[in-house]
Amino acid sequence: MTSVTTGTQEKRFFTTGEIAAQCDVSVGAVKKWIRKGKLDATRTPGGHFRVAPDEFQRFSAAYGFPRRAPAERREAGRGIVGARAISPASGALAALDQINRAVTGAVDRRDLGKVVLDVAEILFPGCAGQLWEVLPDAGGRRLIEARGFHEREGAEQPLAGDGLAGLVALARGPVTIADLGEDARVRHKEWLIAEGLVSAILLPLLHGGRLYGTLNLFTRVRQEFARDEVSVLESLALQAAAAIAGARLQGEAVRGRREADLLAELARGLNESSDLDTLMPRIAAAARELCRADQADVAIRDAGREALEIRYGAGTGSVGGVSTESGLGVLVEALLAGQVFRAEECPRDPRFTPDDLAALAEGVVALLAVPIRSGEVVQGALVVASRAPRPFTDADERTLARLADHAALALRAAREGARLREQAGRALVEIKAAQDHLVRGETLRALGELAGGAAHHLNNLLAVVWGRVQLLLRREEDAARRRSLEIVERATKDAADVVRRLQQFAHTEPADRVERVNLDALAGEALEMTRVRWHDLALARGVMIEVAFERGEVPLVCGDAVALREVIVNVVINAVDALPGGGRITLASRVEDGIVALAVTDTGVGMSPEVLRRAREPFFTTKGVKSTGLGLSVSHGVLLRHGGELAIDSAEGRGTTVTLRLPVDSAPPAAAPAPALPAGGGGLRILVVDDSAEVREMLAALLTEQGHAVTQAAGGPEALAALAGGTAVDLVLTDLGMPDMNGWQVASAVKTGWPHLRVGMVTGWGDMPDAGPAESQHVDFVLAKPFSAEKLQQAIAAL
Repeated sequence: MTSVTTGTQEKRFFTTGEIAAQCDVSVGAVKKWIRKGKLDATRTPGGHFRVAPDEFQRFSAAYGFPRRAPAERREAGRGIVGARAISPASGALAALDQINRAVTGAVDRRDLGKVVLDVAEILFPGCAGQLWEVLPDAGGRRLIEARGFHEREGAEQPLAGDGLAGLVALARGPVTIADLGEDARVRHKEWLIAEGLVSAILLPLLHGGRLYGTLNLFTRVRQEFARDEVSVLESLALQAAAAIAGARLQGEAVRGRREADLLAELARGLNESSDLDTLMPRIAAAARELCRADQADVAIRDAGREALEIRYGAGTGSVGGVSTESGLGVLVEALLAGQVFRAEECPRDPRFTPDDLAALAEGVVALLAVPIRSGEVVQGALVVASRAPRPFTDADERTLARLADHAALALRAAREGARLREQAGRALVEIKAAQDHLVRGETLRALGELAGGAAHHLNNLLAVVWGRVQLLLRREEDAARRRSLEIVERATKDAADVVRRLQQFAHTEPADRVERVNLDALAGEALEMTRVRWHDLALARGVMIEVAFERGEVPLVCGDAVALREVIVNVVINAVDALPGGGRITLASRVEDGIVALAVTDTGVGMSPEVLRRAREPFFTTKGVKSTGLGLSVSHGVLLRHGGELAIDSAEGRGTTVTLRLPVDSAPPAAAPAPALPAGGGGLRILVVDDSAEVREMLAALLTEQGHAVTQAAGGPEALAALAGGTAVDLVLTDLGMPDMNGWQVASAVKTGWPHLRVGMVTGWGDMPDAGPAESQHVDFVLAKPFSAEKLQQAIAAL
């Protein structure tokens, strides 16, 4: 308490430093009470606060000061009191053990500051001191505790530069100053003189080579700091740095676990719902908690405008209407450009205009905002705000960016959900208009799912039939019976083509058979196959349809003759259906810049723009219940797989032209296949592995007919057991789909145990069964069932 004499009357007042000491708080806290009106004070001409004794008594009674210290503070205090009994010079080192326990136990920064300054006062009674913490990522400092100053907590100096903080940060070691007023290194001496400070010792808080803060001690009498005193303070600074580092690690670990929990919770929310009104408030709440902000908001970009609209928030208040119309234009511009925006003191930030500041919520001082991006497009922003002057750190920015990613996913899911709902609505209208079409579409999709499995079983059966027919043809000499067997063989081949089309329909056969074909020849065959539709049935209805074919003598193309022929047949049938009253169909082939084109033109009813737009969509048809709507869609897919395209030009009342375009085959003609080995040649020892007895026996018979010695195994385990038992084998021929071990597993086991053996595979799943590089490297050739004896013989001969 100090006294001020005015005339003959003496009045007594409390300074803010005296009130802080009695209430066990910082001077800054006392000043905050005064600013908020909790404590009435007067200001001197020099700018200092004075509080009357009766006002202090009223305040103490109203708010319960001084408060009793917590248990851990009392324990630290008992350690300090014990240390005080030892002389400052000789007993400080002996007290360090007690001090160490007090410091390392003070995880709370405030308790740590009190303990450290208590210890400093043992060495230098009556000293003033500050304990600063260097903030991670932010490049600034935070005052943990200050003691012994009359009015000022100490002027803010930059971390590195010309202030006291700069001295100790650059020195990375103790800095002693015997005379602050005379030392040229000391700048900004006004507050030092006002406080009556004479000497100082400044110590960095270093841990693991990293600066965690500074300990600044000042005396009001000239002090020459002894070596042992400096050593004790260095030890104290090391302990304080370790305590701050430990507390920071603990805080980061807790924050990291909490962040992981919140992100996991948000991920579960995204999986459960795409409702923005549920997800976005959770994201805002997580941002507010993890960034220790007063307020968090999610802003969404307005469609068609360069503006953001806040729609969701957490905490009290708001950062204002974030839009170019209502201020904060600098913030919006940065966010829409995909940039992070950070402001530590908005009222002093030169980037803000008066309109920007007016748009801020009352009391907002610090801001951090990150864009919510979907790819390169900014969809919104995530903003956190603080009403205290505090720097948001790089760690806060990283956390906010991760939350913004979740917000982007939520926006994408919501928009995708809206798009799907819109599509579903349109689909529902179409479904209600053509319910019978939907039933057939669902049936066809179900057939597509069944087609793959059915094709596999059919291929196995056809392999048995074709193999046995080939064996019979080899032995049959009677001409009449050979003709019957050849008819069976031809039917089996055609059935195999049908099965392969089923596999393509079910997407289990990705590649077409490749051969060199003449599109003119295929078109002629297609006209013959459809003659019944455009000639016989048309005449039966009393309708005349004229068909003309203008051959362009086109070069060969590379593709699947069966599939391409089906495409032409389908297009011709569509042209016939477009001529209910008769007309003309013209086929014309030509070459266009390395492309072979076949145009099918009819003089029929033509298509409306809507029908033309949807003509190649699956299940779309204008023919009613008599059509599945798959013709042009499948044909278009076939052309795409061949590297070509299917183009449609039509208009109502003037007919339609469907053009098939395929690239010219530029490869040289393939060499004629090597003549088949004569029956009885080869002489290999072959192990046939197949779980189907019929297929296995058929393969054995074919191979035996070709002169090979065959051993049979009903599965992978039996085959491996035979090899392990010493069965002499040159080639293992295995099926792909087997219950115990599939073909890839058998091939891998054979190559691992007997690297010299060759492995071939036969499969009913198509020419290119699914396999990765690690699996396919174990197989020397693959044959798709059914196959001819010649193909099997050629594959073996090529080994």
